[in-house]
Amino acid sequence: MNAARLKSARLSSDLAALGLFLLCALGCGGCFEVEDLWTLNPDGSGQVVRQVTLAPRGKTPEEWTRWGIERSAGVAAWSDYSSETLPDGRLRLRVTAHFADLGTLDFACGPQPYWTGSGEARRVVLSDHPPPAAASPPADASARAALVERRRSHLSRLLKAYGPARRATFRTTLRLPAAPQDAPGFERGEGGELRASLSLGRVEAELTPLLEDEAFLLERGERRLLGPRVNALVAGGSLEVSLAGELQPRFDYPAALAAARSGSEALLDRLGFDAVAGGRTLRVLESRVALLAYVRSDDRLPFHLETELEEFTPHLRLGLTLRLNGRPTAVTGLSLERAKALGGADLLDPALAAAATFEADEEDKTLLRLSLPLRYPAAPFLGLGEVRGQVQVTLASKTAPRALGFRSLAGGESTERAEIRDFTPDYFTLRCAGVAPSDVAKVRLVGPDGAEVEVEDLTREAWEDGVELVLFPGRELVEGEQLDVVLELYVDKRVVALPFRIRGVDPTGRTPK
Repeated sequence: MNAARLKSARLSSDLAALGLFLLCALGCGGCFEVEDLWTLNPDGSGQVVRQVTLAPRGKTPEEWTRWGIERSAGVAAWSDYSSETLPDGRLRLRVTAHFADLGTLDFACGPQPYWTGSGEARRVVLSDHPPPAAASPPADASARAALVERRRSHLSRLLKAYGPARRATFRTTLRLPAAPQDAPGFERGEGGELRASLSLGRVEAELTPLLEDEAFLLERGERRLLGPRVNALVAGGSLEVSLAGELQPRFDYPAALAAARSGSEALLDRLGFDAVAGGRTLRVLESRVALLAYVRSDDRLPFHLETELEEFTPHLRLGLTLRLNGRPTAVTGLSLERAKALGGADLLDPALAAAATFEADEEDKTLLRLSLPLRYPAAPFLGLGEVRGQVQVTLASKTAPRALGFRSLAGGESTERAEIRDFTPDYFTLRCAGVAPSDVAKVRLVGPDGAEVEVEDLTREAWEDGVELVLFPGRELVEGEQLDVVLELYVDKRVVALPFRIRGVDPTGRTPK
């Protein structure tokens, strides 16, 4: 990894650790607003309606919403998504998140409430990270000085990165399970609601002088930006709420969650989330006819049937495209259960069905393409009544690295299970035994010091009992350079059968009216 990339990675790590990093990624010189309405139950469950207003910057509302949801943790279901374009061109996005445990929820953007204390001393605190446990500063003077300097350096980098986003604002409304007793920094609204507003520019202005305050740096916690002292300067109070009386649920969380889950899967599919990586059920979202053609003449066999059929058989060639809600690592099988014409005639022929082909799209792995030879239909052919079957795919949501054991990269270099061929500074060919092409998630080049070189595999083909890859590194390589090849291989693989069904298609492939 070169110096610029290492610097960028270190900064990204700092931003992600803070929890307001979304603003920096947006680089919003304009106005960025987040408005949250939190409804909390005493058992930690609850829901939050989040509304975000931002400049589109070339992205669609769905892309921005997906970007934010991908960086969220602890959400059990999403509901009530909407978007609109304002007169000034900005986007306004709105979605409700349902969560079982506030302590595990993390939006990675803006402040949120946290429960602290226990029993009658339970409180709600508005912050960007959970309040740190009480800890004494190091007794050793040098260790204490090193801790202060580390936290000062961390905050300095963050404040510098936040420069373009200092106009961003966060408005938070809390609906709590008991009447608020003391709520410094909040405004009180109807029905016991509490409201607070924070400006990132104000946080930056108030926090900058505190970088020279050793006591502040020692008490603030490793990752925390907001806290009682900063909150008091920015919001006029600590933003810590004490509650009076017995805590009572604000709403029926199990019922609300059940209602939300009925549409949450459809919403995530609409936004383009990968079901495999997200741990959701893989499903066929859409199946459509891509080709419907007659093969009548024996002058020339269709290419894909030349080796499957010994002699020409007139047939109906059906091409199907299936859209999935995830990316399988491989398509492993296809079986047809039913194929009938609109008049009820059987179009399924076992000999032809054995010659069916199936593959995943090279560019978009959520697309599967099927080519199904069917029995030549009797006249008059009014169209397909139904085609039903299932396709088998291999899934894997995890990867594991396998170092191949190269001490240097050069043409002819080999290890027990791998060999490098056709080595140039711009690309080289790798042959690796015992690895299927679909098992490889990605390839990395790693040096003795752990530094990495990005690699793109341009081609990936089966080779004897393994795989042959043509690899293009992110920079020019020097022959003999000390780099090992590491394969990220899919693990915990499983095969899933996905049923599909096509109904009511006329001879042109369109749905009959």
